Amino acid sequence: AADHAASRHAFAAPSPAATKARVESGDGVPFFQERFGCRDDGGPWTAYKELVQYSRLRIFERGEGPELAHALAYALAERTHNLTEVLQCNVGIIAGYHLLARHNIAIA
Repeated sequence: AADHAASRHAFAAPSPAATKARVESGDGVPFFQERFGCRDDGGPWTAYKELVQYSRLRIFERGEGPELAHALAYALAERTHNLTEVLQCNVGIIAGYHLLARHNIAIA
């Protein structure tokens, strides 16, 4: 009975504090920048990443904002037409939609 109890505790889930410490240290958890990096393919993903990075603050400006929002919407449509490709950069896709949504709220 003691052996059974010992083996049961050996496979117990980690405590919430241990999980929090593991996440904060980055153990096994991809950070946004790491995941947003997607694929540096020198092609569409690289161009998408550069567009999102460039647009992060400029999309809220009166002059360039609407043009950047249009370019971002078009890039998102291109990047999301194939679900397999979305999985290559899911954090980046979410970041793009979030930025576009914030732009749309700002101009409303």
